[in-house]
Order: sequence, then structure tokens, then C-alpha cells
Amino acid sequence: MYNIEIQKPKAKVVAQDPRFRSIGSLIVKVTNRCNLDCAYCYEKVSKTGQDMDIEVFKKLISTTLFSTRKRSVLVIFHGGEPSLINYEWYKDATSYAKMLAHQNGKKIAFGLQSNLLALNNSKFIELRKLGINFSVSLDGPPEILGGTLRGQDDRTIRKFQDVQKIDRRVGVLFTINKINYDKFPAILKWLDEETETSQFKANVVYSVGAGKRLTPMKAEEIFMAQKTIVDYMIENPQSKLVENNLSADIIRFFESQNSSQTNTLCDEKICGAGKSVFGVNQKGELFPCGRFEHDEYEYRLGDIERNEFDAKELKIFKQEISQFHERNPENWYNCLKCEARFMCNFSCQAFIDRSINKANIECEPTKLRYAYFKSRRNALLPLYHKFKNTK
Repeated sequence: MYNIEIQKPKAKVVAQDPRFRSIGSLIVKVTNRCNLDCAYCYEKVSKTGQDMDIEVFKKLISTTLFSTRKRSVLVIFHGGEPSLINYEWYKDATSYAKMLAHQNGKKIAFGLQSNLLALNNSKFIELRKLGINFSVSLDGPPEILGGTLRGQDDRTIRKFQDVQKIDRRVGVLFTINKINYDKFPAILKWLDEETETSQFKANVVYSVGAGKRLTPMKAEEIFMAQKTIVDYMIENPQSKLVENNLSADIIRFFESQNSSQTNTLCDEKICGAGKSVFGVNQKGELFPCGRFEHDEYEYRLGDIERNEFDAKELKIFKQEISQFHERNPENWYNCLKCEARFMCNFSCQAFIDRSINKANIECEPTKLRYAYFKSRRNALLPLYHKFKNTK
């Protein structure tokens, strides 16, 4: 349905870069411009800023596809607001990446995280024809929230419902924040009855980036939102709604200590940051993942211009990644004694280290969730089978 004729530009030959040998995902910050100013954004964005030059992207994708041992690569266009970049840029970028992936016997996929406000229906359709999958960030309808941390929630909601008429597969990413954590009964009813959404995520807001001065979420607040979502899935078996984070929790709960569980990019104590994923800013500078600001040079891992390293330099690079994962060890002292450890997603090291308190605010909610799962084990069992069969 979304096929497009791919031109065959000449690929630039680049040397293999050992840093990319295990990279399967790229979070590409194509701009630090944004048309919103969300109070909790983990970036600090502006109305004006820098966009990624197409030649920088081509160098990045060439380096990745020539260097990685992975058979498939996922590219997430991120920002800022990536839909502010013009269509011709994306056409050039995706055509080049598809051509190069084909030449290297690999697969490539594209995603774009957006607030949708800069898109008319025509541009949305054309970008979908390029094979770009969309996901939208939401907090909930303004009439339910009674306040906002984003601004223009009503426009985002209208645009979301508009593009769903074109493509119901638009992904949905909710935040759990101070404004909406107690509003999820109404949010879920709206999502179920007034949209075409079947799967969504609800991620916890951390006090980082633009939201560094925000009061951190309390364990009880986080758990309230998560319990509401779980209860909704239990009490509405006919509903199409599935929250992906909690469905993974439920699977892990029933399969605790099961060595056959597959690893994921984020839900591990030592996640994929700097190993299987890079965040890349507009200049082609590398970061452990996409949850860093474009200029947080404390976490910088070099750039794509220099790709030849001797054994000593490569060892230093690997040490920098290991040191990142070893920060804030106080958050993990009791993990081996915790009965919830087998269903824990271990939060996000990037968010923990960037926050003022350097704390894993999802630790206590995970324990509360585990205790609640134990108390409702029989009620959760049908959900487990449902999620397992559709995994």
C-alpha cells in the first residue's frame, strides 16, 4: 500500500567502525527545533535551532550498515519535533538507507516520534509511503485533564484522531505525570471508545531536561496510574486496549526465572545503551541512547567523522559505556534480595543519572505492582495467555 519507487543513488564507501558492530537501533535527533514547549520534556528545545544536514545522515547510515553485524536496523527520527523537517529530506534519507540496506543484505525500518502538529494529511500520507511508521505523544484530552504540562493538547488530540482515519496504526505514547496520573479511568475509556488505538505505552515522567525543576513523581502516584491500567485490562476483556509495558510485566510475572525470556533494548539492568543503540544529534555526535539532550557532552561518545580506532582507543570507548551503566549503584544494592526483580524493568539509567536526585523512582512502584499481581494472580492469568499468544 505504501510502496514507492526507490532511486539508486551512489553509495559512499566508508570504513567499518568497530563502535557500531552490535548497533541495531539509531535514535536520530534530526532537529532540536520544536513547536511545543512541554514542561516535562527530557530535551531543552527551542523554536529555532539546528537541523541535521542530509549528508550527516547519509554518513551515519552508511557507517551503521557497513559496520553492524545485526541483520536489521531500526531508525527512529526524533527531535525536537522531527515533522518540522521537510518531505524531500526524508525522501532522500529513506531512499538512500533502503538502497544501502539492500546492497548489504540487511533490512531497515523507520519510525518517527511526533506531536503531529506540523503535519497536514498530505504530508502524513507521503511520509507513510516512504515506509515511516508514526507514534504520537499524548497526555490525554484537555477536558479530562483539567490542566496541561504540554500546551495545545486539544490540537494534538484532534490531529491524532484525524490521522487515525488515514492509518489506525499510529502508535501512542502516554506519559504518567502529575497532571494525569489520577485521570486514567477516564483517559482509558476515551482511548477505547473514541480512538482506533489497540496498543499504547505509558511511560513515567522523570524530572530531567526541561522538566528538571518538576517535583518527582511519588511511588503511590505512579502505582495508581499503572494499577488503573491493569484493572481496566482485567475488567474489560472485550477491549482491544493493551499497554505494552504492563503486558510485558505480566508475562515476566508468570514466567519469573524463565531463562527463555528474550532480552529487550531497555528492560534490563544493563540495557542496550551504547551497545545495541546510539542516540545521534544533529552534528552526528554519538550518545549512549536517545534519552539525552543534543548537547549533553558529559555523555558524548565521539562522532561519526572518525571511525578508525586502535585497540587501546576502543578499550577506552567500551570503558566509558561500562562506567555509564555503573553510575548510581545505590539504586541497585538490594536488587538480588527483591522478590520483584524477575519482573522489574530497572527503569532508565539515562533518566536516573540526569535527574537531580539520581534516583530510580520506579523501584517502589514495581514492588507495589508485584504485590498487587500476587493478590490478583487468578484474574491476571487470562491476560497472560492473551499477551503470550499475541507476543
